[in-house]
Formats: sequence, C-alpha cells, structure tokens
Amino acid sequence: MSFVEQIEVNRLAVLCGIFSKEELIKFLDKIIANLDEPPYEIIEASLVFNSNMQDALHILRDYFYRRNGDDLNIHKELLHIISDKYQANEININDSIYYLDNLMKEANLDNEITSIINYLSDGLYLAEQKIYGDLETIEDEFIKFILKY
Repeated sequence: MSFVEQIEVNRLAVLCGIFSKEELIKFLDKIIANLDEPPYEIIEASLVFNSNMQDALHILRDYFYRRNGDDLNIHKELLHIISDKYQANEININDSIYYLDNLMKEANLDNEITSIINYLSDGLYLAEQKIYGDLETIEDEFIKFILKY
C-alpha cells in the first residue's frame, strides 16, 4: 500500500470511529519525523488537527485525491482493520457493524459491499428489536463477509 493510501486509510478510519484523533496525529507526526522532506500538507494537517479537526481531514482528503490514490485498496484495508479488531476481540458485532455503516457513509464503496453492509445493519437492528431473526445468524453472516478481508 502506498504512502498516500496509508494516509487516506487513517483519515477514513478516524471519520468512521475505528481510530482516534490521537492515533491519526501520531501517525502524521511519525511520517513527518521519518521523511527527509515530508509533504507540506501532512505538516499542515498535523499542526491544525487540535484546533480544527475538520480542516485537517479536508487537507488530507485533498492530498489523497490530488495524487490519485486507489479507493479499492483503501476500502479493502479498512475492512481488513475491522476484521482484525473483531477477531482480536477488540470490538464486538455491534461496533463492527457501526464502523461498516460509517464506512459506507464516508466512502464510495462497491455496490456489492454496500448491499451486504445494509443487510447486516438492518438484520442487526431487527434481531436486537426481536422483530425478525437472531443475533447469532447476523454474526455468522458478518463473519462470513469480513473474513474475506
């Protein structure tokens, strides 16, 4: 994964709630420390993060799109991060589907992935409300989906 794509993964992960603002700041500061000539946009985003998070996220988004990063790699990596966190028991099924819902809102996902996320989200809601289905079935479907990544 390219350096530019890693920045976009971290930006979207913050927007989706997967990573904290502090984790993104550490990531940006590490880039700045490790590169002889870090891109100005990375320095600027790191500096404005504490005062205006939205501005910093816009700077990073613009940086990614000016360099034509690959959205598909980004989406796969974010799904992989959710999968890893779920398998490590850092997050549960509710957190996982919450992150997927947020990812769907923040990224232009493939239609097939969007359909699966909608199915899982709706299924989780219906099962929790005891309207239709059960949590075990939804969790099994989630596992089948997320383990691809």
